[in-house]
Amino acid sequence: MTLRWCFFSHSPALIPSISLAAFTFTAPAVFSHSLLLCFINFQYSLHCGTIAVPTNQDAPGYDQRILFPIDLSLVRKMITSRVVSSFADLHIRIGMICHNCMKYNGRESDYGVVTRDFEAMVDDLILQAVYNEIKKSAAKS
Repeated sequence: MTLRWCFFSHSPALIPSISLAAFTFTAPAVFSHSLLLCFINFQYSLHCGTIAVPTNQDAPGYDQRILFPIDLSLVRKMITSRVVSSFADLHIRIGMICHNCMKYNGRESDYGVVTRDFEAMVDDLILQAVYNEIKKSAAKS
């Protein structure tokens, strides 16, 4: 198990991000299922709001300002196709969604405020999911 630290734009504090690559799971589908459950928890949360809906690519100036468009439906597809294979990967993708939203709409806009709340909630849910996976793997040992 390796411990890495990530910075997120909503807080200057360090947020631990644990890579579970060193854990051996007997069935990779079980871990993929854990990622999907974590994703579903925050996809349907009240904080998700307008982030759940992909931005219209025809929005004025969107193509020039957002170089890597991504939305929750794409992240879900990445989890089910196992492109996103760890909680750290999931954390990065959600961070990119939040970054894009704040970059396009402004950090202090209504969307920016909702996005920061969503990002903080996602941080908490991912940390809890990681700790749950660590407990499960420790109990199996």
